[in-house]
Amino acid sequence: MNWNRMAAGLVGVVLAVANTPSVQGGNPDPSAVKQEKAEKSSKFEGRWIVVSSTVDGDAQDMQGDKVHIAKGKIKVEEHGGEVQEGTYEADTTKKPHHIDVTPMHGKDKGKVFKGILIFEENLLKICLARPGDDRPTEASSQEGSGHLLLVLEPAKSER
Repeated sequence: MNWNRMAAGLVGVVLAVANTPSVQGGNPDPSAVKQEKAEKSSKFEGRWIVVSSTVDGDAQDMQGDKVHIAKGKIKVEEHGGEVQEGTYEADTTKKPHHIDVTPMHGKDKGKVFKGILIFEENLLKICLARPGDDRPTEASSQEGSGHLLLVLEPAKSER
């Protein structure tokens, strides 16, 4: 599986995280967080578009790839026709917010890609490390880092 393709599906998670009280300065109790996540799920479920992607400082050809987020699952429809699927878990209590993505098939099936989520205006930045590497501490993809940096926006039909 092409690990950087899976990251495109994280856009919805970032939207949900950006709208939680912990992002907006509060620190709710765990039961409130669970209920809020359930209430917010409809806000991040939907279709999204990759604006740009970079791996190790090199631009990748993912612009325009479509992403569908629904109930903890990610589906990426590449502009070449290939479909990638995986699952995700996010921890919004961490700063920056943490996300773990696990592909459902391919050579990286079952491996965990640790990452961070950052919401800036209408754009979402997602930075992932390869399986076995430490979680990134900032949203960047410098040469030699092995990091994938994605910038995403909601699909126009979902705005």
